[in-house]
Amino acid sequence: MKNIFALILLFLLSVSVHLQGQSTEDNTQKTKISAYFWSDYFYNVIRDNDHAQITSNRTLTGNKDNSGFQIRRMNLTFDHKLEKNISARLRFESENESFTQNGRSAAFIKDLYVEVKDAFAGQDVVLGLQANPMIELADRYWNNRHIEKTIGDYRGFFSSRDLGVSIAGDILEDGLLNYKFLFGNRSALRIEDNNSKSFQLTLNGTAAGSFSYMLNTEFVNYGNMLVNTGSAETEYANNQYSGFVLVDYTQKGFFSLTAEGIYSVRQNGASSAGVYSDRNTLAFSVHGKYHISPELNAALRYDYIDPNSSSDFKNDSRTGYIAVLNWKANKYITVSPNVLVEEYEELANGNKYRPSVTGRITFNVVLIP
Repeated sequence: MKNIFALILLFLLSVSVHLQGQSTEDNTQKTKISAYFWSDYFYNVIRDNDHAQITSNRTLTGNKDNSGFQIRRMNLTFDHKLEKNISARLRFESENESFTQNGRSAAFIKDLYVEVKDAFAGQDVVLGLQANPMIELADRYWNNRHIEKTIGDYRGFFSSRDLGVSIAGDILEDGLLNYKFLFGNRSALRIEDNNSKSFQLTLNGTAAGSFSYMLNTEFVNYGNMLVNTGSAETEYANNQYSGFVLVDYTQKGFFSLTAEGIYSVRQNGASSAGVYSDRNTLAFSVHGKYHISPELNAALRYDYIDPNSSSDFKNDSRTGYIAVLNWKANKYITVSPNVLVEEYEELANGNKYRPSVTGRITFNVVLIP
């Protein structure tokens, strides 16, 4: 934590010295600082008595009747313009899922990259720790990130950040078809101790004004895995292929409706009785928003995930529901009562877990706009 604050202090000092050394006529180089935090008061309304036994694909945690205030996420961002077409970003973040050994929330570097607009032939290049294009675009359509992640991030299909290089540009004019290609580690800032790499292509655009779409495909080169069969080691392919599609219809200022679908295949990612097979994962999400007034809107969302659609692996699917009411109290504070529900598929022996239900009042606070 001390190292993070030292980095912040050093960055602010260097920017301050740099700006003081500029002539007043040169306004090309400038720095923008922004910050926000999300805080909740939560109450776990319903939990099954055996909720702790649900060890996989569970997103709602904590015991029944647990309640309290929490700071779920805080963010501090420095955007610096180096030249007219060159900019850099340094973002620090802290969330309630990141703790030090003494249980205190820890800050980490979320973004660290340089972007060159029109680097060549109208193409933009980003180098460094950057947003996953699929997650970034899906979040824009959901537009309730302060409540929860979109399904691809929420259920662990993709990481929201990757360390690598991306190239983006227009294929067709007027926003009809854009592309972004990302080549990265698929491990954010974690130590890279393997040869795995991610290749990701995203296509997106608009049609007829109100319709938008996104197509994404990713290949992760995990290589082969060695399995000890007792007498010898057997080598199995273990790469991953994923596809994502999003379709959105928006009447600006009135309502929007969005559907997302994900299908992922991990070669030999499942085993039963010593026999390996591909793990085929299916998920989809449908969400809509209705604007009651300029300051008030409501949103509903339905999620479904089957971690392995093979008939040999049953009783592990999950469904989720989110309901939220957003009230923009002023330009800095949004108050959002919301309810999250998670249901669990009936077990093979006929037993069924009660759904998990958590109610929250979420505060989205802009500290530095």
